[in-house]
Amino acid sequence: MNSQVDTKPKAMSLDEAARYVGIGKTTLYALSRTGKVRLLKVGRKSVVLTADLDAFVDSLVQQVA
Repeated sequence: MNSQVDTKPKAMSLDEAARYVGIGKTTLYALSRTGKVRLLKVGRKSVVLTADLDAFVDSLVQQVA
């Protein structure tokens, strides 16, 4: 059994995702409209996969570096 436990959630609500990245929900919606961040619908709620947010942030870091 792996001793390291992944404590990051696999998906987050828009509020959680906006706090996680440090942006507003409106900006997150705008990023989804331009295709930079993928929003998924679960019932009537939108969620963002943690892996997608991490990949987006990594791409920003690479652009700056």
